[in-house]
Amino acid sequence: MKKIALLGATGSIGLKVIAEINKQSHLQLVAISAHQNIKALLDLKQVHNIKYAALSSPTFKHSTNEYIAGEKWYTQLYESSSPDWVIIASSGFDALIPAYEALKRGKRLLMANKEALVSGGDLLLELAAANNEPIIPIDSEHSAIFQCLQGENPAHVRKIYLTASGGPFRGMSANEKLNISVQQAIQHPVWKMGAKISIDSATMMNKGLEAIEAHKLFGLEAHQIDFLIHPQAIMHSMVEFTDGSYKAQMSTPDMAIPIRYALSYPERFISQTNPLLLSELRFYPLNMDEYPALGLALRAMAMGGNAPCALNAANEAAVDAFIHQKIKFTHIADWVSEALNDFKYIEKPGLEDLVYTHTETIRYINNKINKHHGYSN
Repeated sequence: MKKIALLGATGSIGLKVIAEINKQSHLQLVAISAHQNIKALLDLKQVHNIKYAALSSPTFKHSTNEYIAGEKWYTQLYESSSPDWVIIASSGFDALIPAYEALKRGKRLLMANKEALVSGGDLLLELAAANNEPIIPIDSEHSAIFQCLQGENPAHVRKIYLTASGGPFRGMSANEKLNISVQQAIQHPVWKMGAKISIDSATMMNKGLEAIEAHKLFGLEAHQIDFLIHPQAIMHSMVEFTDGSYKAQMSTPDMAIPIRYALSYPERFISQTNPLLLSELRFYPLNMDEYPALGLALRAMAMGGNAPCALNAANEAAVDAFIHQKIKFTHIADWVSEALNDFKYIEKPGLEDLVYTHTETIRYINNKINKHHGYSN
């Protein structure tokens, strides 16, 4: 029996994780968390007979008989529930410290969170290596790469290809994108996701974050990471090897599949899935000029240090400003670029440095946006 703590249980990924855990008699969900959706959290706790629950929002300052809360809620949650595995299904930088603390306690970490790996992946991977455990990626692209590399020598990897649907605005000019609404930006053509990640997919920042994540998770250099537009989202990523061979992982676009693999690794669960329509596979080159946010992510990856952390924080703040209609869609990349020009660079950041970088970059962006409210061309 493997005991599991799931952080971000009330989100779309969290709910899919719960559904997959419930299909396996040898997996037991012993603890869950949410940010501030207390009703959904307590409903899950009761329906699935989960003993421990926690709220991560600073709004909840004290624990009760129903849930754990407070500044170090994750510490109390881990100590109370004693999980074998911790699954991070929550989004945002705030997952970094709970992930770090899980690894410090020797837990296996399953990650569906890009931002924590982008910002602090070096620290997390160092702890995972000390535990002799890989960090198991749950997002579809990195699950695909992880699967393709099983049994392979990393030195034999020539290149990986991250696939992207192209988002809802592929082919549109910058001027055409100026008046894109929030409602339009969150309508992803394939996946049903939260607002923030859907907007990241539309700007292609999401693919940039994935490139940094792949760089950290798999030890890849910038020249080993390439991109393909693949609107059907069937081939989730591909690896090219030094002998000219290619391996790809394909499946229907359903997050249950990478979740299932992460829960079963290194084995595979038996599951019924829909057959693939392989005749529909199409691939197109990605035009970097069309997606300035992707270029900014690659710039931050090349800079290293705390630059990816600053990039992620600036993007979080700019996307939030767009959602609240303070800036236009095309200005997200503009503000991220400003932050990358002005942040305080730290070559080898520790955890406190990353928290400082994140906090100060958020403040920097918010101050600029508030000062120039209504910013436009």
